[in-house]
Amino acid sequence: MKNKLPLGTEAIKRGKEKETTLLSFLNEELFIDIKNVQLLLTIPDKSNTYKLLRKLINQGYLVKHTIQLPTGKITIWGITQAGLQTLPISTTISPRPFEASKITFTSINHRLMIQRTRIYASKEKLDELESRRLSPI
Repeated sequence: MKNKLPLGTEAIKRGKEKETTLLSFLNEELFIDIKNVQLLLTIPDKSNTYKLLRKLINQGYLVKHTIQLPTGKITIWGITQAGLQTLPISTTISPRPFEASKITFTSINHRLMIQRTRIYASKEKLDELESRRLSPI
């Protein structure tokens, strides 16, 4: 039976790809919740997701913020200035880091649902179809 554990260099490479994917996504969105991180990075296990998020927090690339909503608490992670600086300048869309004070209670669930829809669409390649539909014939 083959060992399913990846080689060390492969695991490191895959880990860096996941970090870059998350930071690039947050470059456009500024914040994300645990469900959307798991969906974006296709990590089925929450503990592995939390390990990645803790690593990025310890590196200073993310900040964690918990918000009390009428329906309960929600934890979100936002990109910091240091996280923005790790991205190539050509890909930096929003040169502003996450600021918890800018988040409104009325928009947080809406924003997270839009993120989820966008992630599903990109995984199903629907973004290409949408761009074709919107482009002039």
